[in-house]
Amino acid sequence: MQVSRSNELETIARHTWQDYHSGNKAALSDFYSNVMPFCLRVSSKTCGKYIDEFDEEASITRLALIEAFEKYNPQRGSILFYLAQVVRSRIIDYQRREKRRPIPISVLSQKEYSEIAAIKENQVEEILEDISRQEEINRFRTLLSEFDIDFVDLVDNGPKQARAREKAHAIAWLIAGDQEVISLLLKNKTIPLKLLERKYAVNRKTVDRYRKYIIASVLVAVYDLPTLKAYIEPQRKENRNG
Repeated sequence: MQVSRSNELETIARHTWQDYHSGNKAALSDFYSNVMPFCLRVSSKTCGKYIDEFDEEASITRLALIEAFEKYNPQRGSILFYLAQVVRSRIIDYQRREKRRPIPISVLSQKEYSEIAAIKENQVEEILEDISRQEEINRFRTLLSEFDIDFVDLVDNGPKQARAREKAHAIAWLIAGDQEVISLLLKNKTIPLKLLERKYAVNRKTVDRYRKYIIASVLVAVYDLPTLKAYIEPQRKENRNG
């Protein structure tokens, strides 16, 4: 049922967008009652507090809706996903201007929380998680560019075997956990190999061969990119004697 409602709103949004760009500007006004609960849910999750139609954030959300309809291109994919991106970005911009700290959801009254939770919870959560992952990947791409590394490098030059990946990850965690080494890495944009060898007796060939992959793993650990971090954390071996 939840998926059906999500698809229904997506379909209505696309038809409304088509009408809007065909010259029927009133189409968006007619769409408000259908889409505003979704948009306010995104705003509430972004702010960490209950947002109703009379709050300043609701006004910003309405403007974000217009902006999204003006700028959306079908090649972007889901219109609801794009709409959520725009709403979230504008709310964050507003918070920065106002220097407001989000109110944790846990402090909301039971009534407020129930009202928020009733508005397409799964749909909004999934979209916001997708946005968060996309933002994390974009941030990772920017960090990599400072070291003249891109995703193609990681695919082409990364370790192909599990054992080699484990070794590369282990070296990355050594670097990330050593303030002296990580400071030099971030400053000089290269691995301080001699220092690393002296302190930890790492295998030079492994570092040389997987340099870009190791640097990328270090950046994930240091800048705490949660989605990506799960892929580089050392696997704990089970105690077979226990």
